[in-house]
Amino acid sequence: MSVGNVACALFMSVTLLVPAGGGAWAWAADGDGLATTPDPASEPADPTTKPTVFPKKPGRAVRPGATKRPLRAAGKVPAAISEAIQELCREFQTGKLRTSPDYFQNSPSAEMTTDLAVALLNRRLGSSDAMDGYIKWQLVAVLPKELSAGMQTELLAAYRAAPMPPLRPGLSADQKRILDRMIRKPDRKSADVVAEQLANEVARVQAANVPLSSYRDALLERLPENIDTVQASLLDLYQRASAGMDVGDKSGQILDRVRRWAENCDQRPQLEKALSMLKEFRNVSLPSYYQDYGWNQDNARFEWTAIKPDVNRDRALDKTIARIDSRLSGNQQTLDMVNEQKVAEPIAPRTRE
Repeated sequence: MSVGNVACALFMSVTLLVPAGGGAWAWAADGDGLATTPDPASEPADPTTKPTVFPKKPGRAVRPGATKRPLRAAGKVPAAISEAIQELCREFQTGKLRTSPDYFQNSPSAEMTTDLAVALLNRRLGSSDAMDGYIKWQLVAVLPKELSAGMQTELLAAYRAAPMPPLRPGLSADQKRILDRMIRKPDRKSADVVAEQLANEVARVQAANVPLSSYRDALLERLPENIDTVQASLLDLYQRASAGMDVGDKSGQILDRVRRWAENCDQRPQLEKALSMLKEFRNVSLPSYYQDYGWNQDNARFEWTAIKPDVNRDRALDKTIARIDSRLSGNQQTLDMVNEQKVAEPIAPRTRE
């Protein structure tokens, strides 16, 4: 079998996105849309476990897309809204995806209330995570920026159960083994073909991740800055990074929110909990992915370059840990280490009753 045929087999059977006519996405063999069939050993951890725990080695993913027990059932969905959801499903299947969440703005309905929108976000709306995320990305735009406390609780549940992003090609152990074999013996021209096909599949996954990421971002924007949101947002960041997404910028944005919350939080137990989560997250070993290849002079062969997602770009994670630690300890020197000038008032140590 030629290198080209092996590469084709890799991306058609092991991964996910097979080009179909007219630029549409082809469905996977299991009918799960854009979802992948990765090696379970390299999938993200079960997000239903305690959100303060980030496994040292990512385990098998659970892709819920909706909470198992929504806080408030949507009840009977009006026919017009059901048709709108079906239209978005068909739109997704064509592969001609919207670049902004404007469906309900262009096709408003009096039956689409804030209550109904929030309830629908806690339901599974698409046959795959990618489809589910696309529909909910359009749906969440209906919501105002300010919500009641009760709706914020339901929105937090939807955020925790947000559809999982597809895994980046070249991340699973099975894919790495195949990719390693594909460039060990070929000449550079053949290896270039494999690298180009890998890059094309990565581009497809990145396109599929845009609505999913935008949906998660829109939920986070509408949540209050409290310890529950801190918890959920760190799990969100972990899930994105575990899928092989470039999370450098997103990590900075989420950690900025965490620092703002820490500046205004006067609850020592909550700050201690956040600090523990952040330190644990910093020590997590995220899965690497193959991105490019080069010639290894010592081994006299082509080899792939393995890259890990950077959740500590510009030392944002270190700075966040240092800031919270400084509030708990009242140690100015901790902040000086990360070039910060303004110090929040230190939190008094807890005393025994």
